[in-house]
Amino acid sequence: MPELDFLALAHRIGQKAMRIVRSGQGRDIVATNPLGQKTIKADKDLEDIVIRELKRSEIPCTLTTEEAGLVKFSENPEWRFVLDPLDGSENYARGIPVYTLGLCYAQEGGTVSDVVESYIIDLVRGDEFYTHRGKGVYVNGERARPSTVKSMRDAIISLDFNKEMLYRQIGAKAQLALMGCRDHRRFGPDLFDMSYTACGSIDGFVHACGTLSAVHASGVALLRENCIVTDRCGKPIDVALDVNAQMSVVAAGTKELHAELLTALNTDDLHGF
Repeated sequence: MPELDFLALAHRIGQKAMRIVRSGQGRDIVATNPLGQKTIKADKDLEDIVIRELKRSEIPCTLTTEEAGLVKFSENPEWRFVLDPLDGSENYARGIPVYTLGLCYAQEGGTVSDVVESYIIDLVRGDEFYTHRGKGVYVNGERARPSTVKSMRDAIISLDFNKEMLYRQIGAKAQLALMGCRDHRRFGPDLFDMSYTACGSIDGFVHACGTLSAVHASGVALLRENCIVTDRCGKPIDVALDVNAQMSVVAAGTKELHAELLTALNTDDLHGF
Protein backbone atom coordinates (compact mmCIF):
# COMPACT_ATOMS: atom_id res chain seq x y z
CA MET A 1 0.00 0.00 0.00
CA PRO A 2 1.85 3.17 -1.14
CA GLU A 3 2.63 5.57 1.71
CA LEU A 4 -0.39 4.66 3.80
CA ASP A 5 -0.74 3.01 7.18
CA PHE A 6 -4.13 1.35 6.68
CA LEU A 7 -4.69 0.51 10.32
CA ALA A 8 -3.95 4.08 11.40
CA LEU A 9 -6.31 5.38 8.72
CA ALA A 10 -9.04 2.94 9.71
CA HIS A 11 -8.65 3.71 13.41
CA ARG A 12 -8.95 7.43 12.71
CA ILE A 13 -12.11 6.82 10.68
CA GLY A 14 -13.52 4.57 13.40
CA GLN A 15 -13.03 7.15 16.14
CA LYS A 16 -14.68 9.88 14.09
CA ALA A 17 -17.57 7.55 13.25
CA MET A 18 -18.10 6.71 16.92
CA ARG A 19 -18.38 10.37 17.81
CA ILE A 20 -21.17 10.80 15.26
CA VAL A 21 -23.24 7.78 16.30
CA ARG A 22 -22.84 8.54 20.00
CA SER A 23 -24.63 11.82 19.36
CA GLY A 24 -27.73 9.78 18.52
CA GLN A 25 -28.49 12.07 15.60
CA GLY A 26 -28.92 11.36 11.89
CA ARG A 27 -31.76 8.84 12.09
CA ASP A 28 -33.91 10.46 9.39
CA ILE A 29 -34.22 8.78 5.97
CA VAL A 30 -32.54 10.94 3.32
CA ALA A 31 -32.21 8.71 0.23
CA THR A 32 -32.27 5.20 -1.24
CA ASN A 33 -28.95 3.44 -1.84
CA PRO A 34 -27.93 1.38 -4.93
CA LEU A 35 -29.20 -1.77 -3.18
CA GLY A 36 -32.69 -0.31 -2.87
CA GLN A 37 -32.36 0.17 0.89
CA LYS A 38 -33.26 3.33 2.76
CA THR A 39 -30.29 5.56 3.62
CA ILE A 40 -30.42 7.48 6.88
CA LYS A 41 -28.38 10.63 7.46
CA ALA A 42 -25.90 8.81 9.71
CA ASP A 43 -25.11 6.40 6.83
CA LYS A 44 -24.18 9.37 4.68
CA ASP A 45 -22.29 11.17 7.45
CA LEU A 46 -20.07 8.13 8.09
CA GLU A 47 -19.53 7.55 4.39
CA ASP A 48 -18.46 11.20 4.02
CA ILE A 49 -15.81 10.69 6.71
CA VAL A 50 -14.21 7.90 4.68
CA ILE A 51 -14.45 9.81 1.41
CA ARG A 52 -12.70 12.82 2.96
CA GLU A 53 -9.95 10.65 4.48
CA LEU A 54 -9.26 8.81 1.22
CA LYS A 55 -9.26 12.05 -0.76
CA ARG A 56 -6.79 13.54 1.71
CA SER A 57 -4.53 10.48 1.46
CA GLU A 58 -4.03 10.98 -2.30
CA ILE A 59 -3.86 7.22 -2.74
CA PRO A 60 -4.75 6.24 -6.34
CA CYS A 61 -7.93 4.35 -5.56
CA THR A 62 -11.64 3.86 -5.94
CA LEU A 63 -14.22 3.21 -3.24
CA THR A 64 -17.13 0.77 -3.34
CA THR A 65 -19.62 1.92 -0.75
CA GLU A 66 -23.15 0.93 0.16
CA GLU A 67 -24.59 4.44 -0.10
CA ALA A 68 -22.86 6.12 -3.08
CA GLY A 69 -22.00 3.01 -5.10
CA LEU A 70 -18.60 3.74 -6.69
CA VAL A 71 -16.46 6.79 -5.90
CA LYS A 72 -13.34 7.51 -7.99
CA PHE A 73 -10.34 9.32 -6.54
CA SER A 74 -7.97 8.68 -9.46
CA GLU A 75 -8.07 8.21 -13.22
CA ASN A 76 -5.56 5.35 -12.84
CA PRO A 77 -6.53 3.62 -9.60
CA GLU A 78 -4.29 0.95 -8.11
CA TRP A 79 -6.48 0.04 -5.14
CA ARG A 80 -10.15 -0.65 -4.46
CA PHE A 81 -11.48 0.18 -1.01
CA VAL A 82 -14.78 -1.35 0.12
CA LEU A 83 -16.95 0.27 2.78
CA ASP A 84 -20.09 -0.42 4.72
CA PRO A 85 -20.36 2.83 6.69
CA LEU A 86 -23.13 1.82 9.07
CA ASP A 87 -24.02 -1.86 9.01
CA GLY A 88 -27.05 -2.05 11.25
CA SER A 89 -28.55 1.32 10.33
CA GLU A 90 -32.01 -0.06 11.11
CA ASN A 91 -30.79 -0.83 14.63
CA TYR A 92 -29.36 2.67 14.90
CA ALA A 93 -32.58 4.28 13.68
CA ARG A 94 -34.58 2.30 16.24
CA GLY A 95 -32.21 2.94 19.14
CA ILE A 96 -30.92 -0.65 19.30
CA PRO A 97 -27.21 -0.43 20.23
CA VAL A 98 -25.70 -2.89 17.73
CA TYR A 99 -24.06 -1.45 14.58
CA THR A 100 -20.66 -1.47 12.92
CA LEU A 101 -18.46 0.11 10.26
CA GLY A 102 -16.35 -2.06 7.95
CA LEU A 103 -13.51 -1.05 5.61
CA CYS A 104 -11.06 -3.12 3.56
CA TYR A 105 -9.04 -2.92 0.36
CA ALA A 106 -7.64 -5.01 -2.48
CA GLN A 107 -5.87 -4.27 -5.73
CA GLU A 108 -8.09 -2.62 -8.32
CA GLY A 109 -9.84 -5.35 -10.31
CA GLY A 110 -9.58 -7.81 -7.43
CA THR A 111 -12.33 -9.83 -5.79
CA VAL A 112 -13.45 -10.56 -2.25
CA SER A 113 -10.78 -13.25 -2.01
CA ASP A 114 -8.06 -10.68 -2.80
CA VAL A 115 -8.62 -8.39 0.20
CA VAL A 116 -5.29 -7.43 1.76
CA GLU A 117 -6.29 -5.69 5.01
CA SER A 118 -9.63 -5.40 6.76
CA TYR A 119 -10.99 -3.39 9.67
CA ILE A 120 -14.35 -3.53 11.47
CA ILE A 121 -15.33 -1.45 14.47
CA ASP A 122 -18.18 -2.10 16.87
CA LEU A 123 -19.48 1.46 16.98
CA VAL A 124 -21.09 0.99 20.41
CA ARG A 125 -18.36 -0.71 22.45
CA GLY A 126 -15.46 0.56 20.38
CA ASP A 127 -13.94 -2.90 19.84
CA GLU A 128 -11.74 -2.96 16.72
CA PHE A 129 -11.27 -6.09 14.60
CA TYR A 130 -8.34 -6.17 12.19
CA THR A 131 -6.57 -8.54 9.86
CA HIS A 132 -3.72 -8.39 7.38
CA ARG A 133 -3.93 -11.30 4.95
CA GLY A 134 -2.09 -14.32 6.31
CA LYS A 135 -1.34 -12.74 9.69
CA GLY A 136 -4.38 -13.67 11.77
CA VAL A 137 -7.20 -11.72 13.40
CA TYR A 138 -6.68 -9.12 16.11
CA VAL A 139 -9.22 -7.58 18.48
CA ASN A 140 -8.03 -4.35 20.10
CA GLY A 141 -4.46 -5.39 19.29
CA GLU A 142 -4.70 -8.87 20.82
CA ARG A 143 -4.53 -12.03 18.72
CA ALA A 144 -7.94 -13.73 18.49
CA ARG A 145 -8.62 -17.44 18.06
CA PRO A 146 -11.58 -19.16 16.40
CA SER A 147 -14.05 -21.46 18.09
CA THR A 148 -13.01 -25.09 18.50
CA VAL A 149 -16.58 -26.44 18.56
CA LYS A 150 -16.94 -29.34 16.12
CA SER A 151 -20.62 -30.28 16.29
CA MET A 152 -23.84 -28.39 15.58
CA ARG A 153 -25.41 -29.75 18.74
CA ASP A 154 -22.76 -27.88 20.75
CA ALA A 155 -22.62 -24.78 18.55
CA ILE A 156 -24.09 -21.30 18.73
CA ILE A 157 -24.59 -20.17 15.14
CA SER A 158 -25.42 -16.82 13.57
CA LEU A 159 -28.35 -17.56 11.25
CA ASP A 160 -30.15 -15.15 8.92
CA PHE A 161 -33.76 -16.36 8.58
CA ASN A 162 -35.37 -12.98 8.02
CA LYS A 163 -36.02 -13.15 4.28
CA GLU A 164 -38.77 -14.90 2.38
CA MET A 165 -36.15 -15.68 -0.26
CA LEU A 166 -34.33 -17.92 2.21
CA TYR A 167 -37.41 -20.10 2.60
CA ARG A 168 -37.90 -20.28 -1.16
CA GLN A 169 -34.30 -21.10 -1.95
CA ILE A 170 -33.14 -23.54 0.72
CA GLY A 171 -36.46 -25.04 1.78
CA ALA A 172 -38.10 -25.79 5.09
CA LYS A 173 -36.17 -29.00 5.79
CA ALA A 174 -32.83 -27.23 5.48
CA GLN A 175 -33.99 -24.50 7.84
CA LEU A 176 -35.11 -27.09 10.38
CA ALA A 177 -31.78 -28.90 10.04
CA LEU A 178 -29.91 -25.68 10.77
CA MET A 179 -32.06 -25.14 13.83
CA GLY A 180 -30.51 -28.33 15.19
CA CYS A 181 -27.65 -26.28 16.59
CA ARG A 182 -27.37 -25.69 20.33
CA ASP A 183 -28.70 -22.14 19.85
CA HIS A 184 -28.66 -19.36 17.29
CA ARG A 185 -28.04 -15.63 17.26
CA ARG A 186 -29.07 -12.80 14.94
CA PHE A 187 -27.89 -9.34 15.97
CA GLY A 188 -28.84 -7.53 12.75
CA PRO A 189 -25.62 -6.23 11.17
CA ASP A 190 -23.84 -9.10 9.42
CA LEU A 191 -20.42 -7.52 9.97
CA PHE A 192 -21.05 -7.71 13.72
CA ASP A 193 -21.85 -11.43 13.56
CA MET A 194 -18.96 -12.12 11.18
CA SER A 195 -16.50 -10.33 13.48
CA TYR A 196 -17.54 -12.27 16.56
CA THR A 197 -17.43 -15.53 14.60
CA ALA A 198 -13.91 -14.73 13.43
CA CYS A 199 -12.77 -14.23 17.04
CA GLY A 200 -14.53 -17.34 18.38
CA SER A 201 -17.38 -15.79 20.38
CA ILE A 202 -19.84 -17.28 17.87
CA ASP A 203 -19.11 -20.78 16.57
CA GLY A 204 -20.41 -20.38 13.02
CA PHE A 205 -22.02 -17.95 10.58
CA VAL A 206 -24.61 -18.73 7.89
CA HIS A 207 -26.01 -16.28 5.35
CA ALA A 208 -27.47 -18.71 2.86
CA CYS A 209 -29.80 -16.85 0.52
CA GLY A 210 -27.08 -15.42 -1.72
CA THR A 211 -28.05 -11.77 -1.25
CA LEU A 212 -25.20 -10.55 0.95
CA SER A 213 -23.64 -7.53 -0.77
CA ALA A 214 -19.91 -7.44 -1.46
CA VAL A 215 -19.73 -4.35 0.77
CA HIS A 216 -19.42 -7.00 3.51
CA ALA A 217 -16.02 -8.06 2.12
CA SER A 218 -14.34 -6.83 5.31
CA GLY A 219 -16.24 -9.50 7.24
CA VAL A 220 -15.32 -12.27 4.80
CA ALA A 221 -11.66 -11.25 5.11
CA LEU A 222 -11.79 -11.62 8.90
CA LEU A 223 -13.50 -15.00 8.63
CA ARG A 224 -10.99 -16.22 6.06
CA GLU A 225 -8.10 -15.70 8.47
CA ASN A 226 -9.47 -17.76 11.37
CA CYS A 227 -12.25 -19.95 9.97
CA ILE A 228 -13.25 -22.33 7.23
CA VAL A 229 -15.33 -20.10 4.93
CA THR A 230 -17.08 -20.86 1.64
CA ASP A 231 -20.29 -20.08 -0.15
CA ARG A 232 -23.27 -22.32 0.63
CA CYS A 233 -22.22 -24.80 -2.06
CA GLY A 234 -18.80 -25.25 -0.45
CA LYS A 235 -16.96 -23.18 -3.07
CA PRO A 236 -14.55 -20.28 -2.49
CA ILE A 237 -16.13 -16.83 -2.29
CA ASP A 238 -14.76 -14.91 -5.24
CA VAL A 239 -17.27 -12.21 -6.20
CA ALA A 240 -16.32 -8.80 -7.57
CA LEU A 241 -15.86 -5.87 -5.20
CA ASP A 242 -18.91 -4.10 -6.59
CA VAL A 243 -21.90 -2.85 -4.62
CA ASN A 244 -24.32 -4.99 -6.65
CA ALA A 245 -22.27 -8.21 -6.39
CA GLN A 246 -23.89 -10.69 -4.01
CA MET A 247 -22.74 -13.80 -2.17
CA SER A 248 -23.67 -16.46 0.33
CA VAL A 249 -21.36 -17.17 3.27
CA VAL A 250 -20.95 -20.26 5.45
CA ALA A 251 -18.18 -20.13 8.05
CA ALA A 252 -17.08 -22.05 11.12
CA GLY A 253 -14.04 -22.28 13.34
CA THR A 254 -13.56 -25.98 12.57
CA LYS A 255 -13.80 -28.03 9.40
CA GLU A 256 -16.12 -30.49 11.15
CA LEU A 257 -18.71 -27.85 12.04
CA HIS A 258 -18.41 -26.24 8.61
CA ALA A 259 -19.12 -29.61 6.98
CA GLU A 260 -22.20 -30.11 9.18
CA LEU A 261 -23.52 -26.67 8.25
CA LEU A 262 -23.10 -27.40 4.54
CA THR A 263 -24.84 -30.74 4.96
CA ALA A 264 -27.75 -29.06 6.73
CA LEU A 265 -28.04 -26.45 3.98
CA ASN A 266 -28.25 -29.17 1.36
CA THR A 267 -30.97 -31.14 3.15
CA ASP A 268 -33.42 -29.76 0.56
CA ASP A 269 -32.89 -29.16 -3.13
CA LEU A 270 -31.63 -25.59 -3.61
CA HIS A 271 -33.79 -25.23 -6.73
CA GLY A 272 -30.81 -24.24 -8.82
CA PHE A 273 -30.22 -20.90 -7.09
